Amino acid sequence: MLCLWTIVEFRCISTLMRDTQTVIVLSVVATVFVLGIGAYIAINPRTAIWLIPILTAIAKIISAIGGGGPTTAPDDPPEAIKAPPTSDAVVATTSVPQQAADGPTECGGDVGAPRTAEEADRVVAHRSHDSGTLRGAGANAGGVVGVDDAGARPEGVDEEILRRDVLAAGSVALFGAPALGAPLNPPVVPGNIPLPSQLGMAHVAEIRTTTEQLRTAARLQGGQVGAVRAAAAHYGRLTQVPANESVAAGLGSQLADLHNLAGWCCFDSGLDSHAWWHYRQAFDYARRVGDDYQLSDALLFAGVIDATRGRPDDALALYQLAQMKLGPQGDPEQVAWLHAVSAHALATMGHNQAEVQLARAWDGWEPSNIYHRADMVYQTALVQYELGHLDTAEQLAGAVNDAGLHRPVRIFARILHATVHVQAGESRGTDLARQAIDGVAALRSVRARERLALLAAALDARLSRDARELAVHARRVAAVPA
Repeated sequence: MLCLWTIVEFRCISTLMRDTQTVIVLSVVATVFVLGIGAYIAINPRTAIWLIPILTAIAKIISAIGGGGPTTAPDDPPEAIKAPPTSDAVVATTSVPQQAADGPTECGGDVGAPRTAEEADRVVAHRSHDSGTLRGAGANAGGVVGVDDAGARPEGVDEEILRRDVLAAGSVALFGAPALGAPLNPPVVPGNIPLPSQLGMAHVAEIRTTTEQLRTAARLQGGQVGAVRAAAAHYGRLTQVPANESVAAGLGSQLADLHNLAGWCCFDSGLDSHAWWHYRQAFDYARRVGDDYQLSDALLFAGVIDATRGRPDDALALYQLAQMKLGPQGDPEQVAWLHAVSAHALATMGHNQAEVQLARAWDGWEPSNIYHRADMVYQTALVQYELGHLDTAEQLAGAVNDAGLHRPVRIFARILHATVHVQAGESRGTDLARQAIDGVAALRSVRARERLALLAAALDARLSRDARELAVHARRVAAVPA
């Protein structure tokens, strides 16, 4: 305490008095005073406790006086140093073709859709303009600007200034006033993290690990937009670094996967335009390195947005492109999911091919764990609900409640389960609805909040007071930002 008090005292004397001889004399006097106080405390420790708050108060007063003095020493930073402005504007760049007015005859065979892999390549190439190299796919993820992407360090700011800024900010935290110099306000971003001179597979593995960690968090809690978009911005800069062919291919695939995840998180958070941008980036990265799986993933996820927003024809066109790129011998799980989402789009249109596609989704593929099974069971329940098979939908949604654990799919299944019970007029419907609404409130997902609309409408149709109050509660929860 005495040491800090001495530093504060000397700092203030040197600030207020520019004459060197005066500073030396006053500093000696101040030092003798502090040493005398220290000796008294050492001899009478109990009776001297009352001195500590008094010295602290004096230190704050002196530091406040000193802090208000001139701060134009040659090594002080420029007065108006600020971080460069950032922009988070993202525009939707993906367009989807309209289907014929009478809709598809079956998934993969509608008029106007591409019929071969080569034709699918041309359509995807038209949607995703090729700038020539992997580097052209975009080093910055959709206008995401963070600490890593703030540009060069402002002129006149060096490491010594940043170091002293920490010391000054620490004195403010301790004394409540700038005792050791004025901290920068706002703090200065030090600039981009330097890029490596050469990429290796270790960098690719780092992106893969980060993506999986973020995917796990999104599956457990929903949301994660900020973290995933920041990761896409950071790792996108690696496209500027030289790499051999195999590393460049791995980098492109991992960046496509990361952008697919970013797109999904944006969609889950109600940011459709941002999601389109990330899927476009995934198209570009995947196509440049020939990764048909990631390309089909981006097309599938983009189709889900269209289907959710009431554009099933456009969704089916994207699913068909994905099926053609993947081919019949592609990843069995991906093929199954393309059939499942196609079944849902067809079911919303009342098409009789929906059940055919749903059967294909389960044909020849077995989920590898209970979580993947829960996802597919819930998707099946959605299709059955759209087809009007409410008993089957209710049974499937109830099964997901047992297997979904804490993942968002469990909450989605609860909403569907409760909606069916409320629409059927069953007595336990309100209890199920209350559980579903409470589950949504704890979830970082705009999609989950949007799905409360159907449940609220079903509750409104009930005559009981409890049901009406729950409907109001559901709309209130749906209106709260995730």
